[in-house]
Amino acid sequence: MSGSSGVGSALARRFALAVRGEVVLGVVILAIAAFLTGLAPARDELARRSGDVQSGPVDRQVDASGLNARIQITPAVLGINRLAVQLPGVDPAQVERVQLTFTYLDSELGSQPVVLPQSSSSPDTWTTTSALLSQAGTWQAEMLVRQTGQDDARTAVRFMVAGPGGAPQATASVSGAYPLLPSAPVALAYALIGAGVVVAAVAVVRTVREPRRRRAFQRQAALVVAGVVILACGGYVYAAEQRNGVPLDVVNIRDPVPPDEHSLGVGRDVYTTYCQTCHGETGRGDGPSGLRLVPRPADLHIHMAPGVHTDGELYYWVSYGVTGTAMPAWKDHGLTDEQIWSVINYARATFGNS
Repeated sequence: MSGSSGVGSALARRFALAVRGEVVLGVVILAIAAFLTGLAPARDELARRSGDVQSGPVDRQVDASGLNARIQITPAVLGINRLAVQLPGVDPAQVERVQLTFTYLDSELGSQPVVLPQSSSSPDTWTTTSALLSQAGTWQAEMLVRQTGQDDARTAVRFMVAGPGGAPQATASVSGAYPLLPSAPVALAYALIGAGVVVAAVAVVRTVREPRRRRAFQRQAALVVAGVVILACGGYVYAAEQRNGVPLDVVNIRDPVPPDEHSLGVGRDVYTTYCQTCHGETGRGDGPSGLRLVPRPADLHIHMAPGVHTDGELYYWVSYGVTGTAMPAWKDHGLTDEQIWSVINYARATFGNS
């Protein structure tokens, strides 16, 4: 009897250690989940891979649809800045609107257009002052020039705004292809669901096998609750991931390609070649091929409007298609990342601002 009692005590100690280990594992998994969901997606840093992003005063010569312009933002620091667009060789009487639209690329602050009035002392210059640059970091200024009887001329520059003391905010470089499929949140959801099932199953099995003493029952009940909590966390992550069919770590990608003249030219060629037959010349989804499709192609005047969809969502849908529609996965048809981002830039500039 004493031998079997000793064996029983040893088994009980092992069970107790196993229960504690599983509880610790559940807590660690929950802590990791909380940490990961609290982080901004690493791919958001792609917005900073803009090629020529410099700190200090901005003085750039740009070409927008054959229109030569000079964009100045000085001193490009926090607080009051002078904004100017010079249009040498352009008849000022034909210029209806000169606008700079500012977007902060390091977080979601939206976009703010600033209409520049014509200078009274320099007829070929449109200028004003503004305190719009309120955050240190990477900014984008998109220029729009509207002339009578001509298409809008658009281009963009990206620049750094210095923080207090004149130091630019540190930026991180990111390399590697994107997006990764399957996404990290889906893998995390599966891991949490699997862990929750294991913990809950072990608790149920031990409840059946062990004597129904009060302390044992309390331990098993706590283990069941831990399993349910882990399952719920996994289910929440998975549901959030599947809400619109776009992986969570892709949704918040920022467009890494500035909508400058080169990008808009590439995007125009891609749209004319691949997109116009369905979405139409005006982007209303009324192209010759689109008229026969059910459901009809998306109206880009709606879906490209600011604030409707994130850059990451648009990138994913163009790259991998839209389930239940005729929208193909253009990444599988040979479009490069630069072409995809450029056609998004072109569609936003052409249809999203109308």
